[in-house]
Amino acid sequence: MLYQLSYSRAAGDIGSSGARIPSHDVCSQRRCQRTSESEVRKRRLFLRREPNWEGSAMKLSIAALALAAIASIGTAVSAKSDSITIKLVAQHGSMQTGSATLTAMGTKTQVAITLARTKGSEPAHIHPGSCANLNPVPKYPLSDVVDGKSTTVVDVPLASLETGHFAINVHAGPGPLIKKYVSCGGIPASSGSSM
Repeated sequence: MLYQLSYSRAAGDIGSSGARIPSHDVCSQRRCQRTSESEVRKRRLFLRREPNWEGSAMKLSIAALALAAIASIGTAVSAKSDSITIKLVAQHGSMQTGSATLTAMGTKTQVAITLARTKGSEPAHIHPGSCANLNPVPKYPLSDVVDGKSTTVVDVPLASLETGHFAINVHAGPGPLIKKYVSCGGIPASSGSSM
């Protein structure tokens, strides 16, 4: 490895034109020698041809960061597959449509409902069966839909709900209105479900 020190020569080292002549001390680990400007240029060209390990390290660092970013995107995509969004369809002329997003939370599932044209507090549940053939006895109660929103964490893994045998149902209201269904959406079976 060569080390280069640049300086102008002392008085008396003036060229024929009267200008100072730059010179360089080029030192290796064993010796130092005084060289001319043309020799320094040749060595600089030679040094440029040698691998630039600092530049290579920078390129490797950038490549590693790019791979980490790609890996985190892959993780985000994987995490996204741990949730499903189902369409809630209006029933009995209610015109209440919306969606429910079910998100895996380990052994639990978060259910977030968004519904248009709600009136007051509307009970919601996860029922066994399908929207066409719903078991009237709910399996998992959800928070009432108020102002078009409801978020509940139920004590069941998402995979257990993705059997094709459950539906989210919203009722017109409490009391006697509980028997009137205003919106429903079937929870589809996952591709890995065997039930």
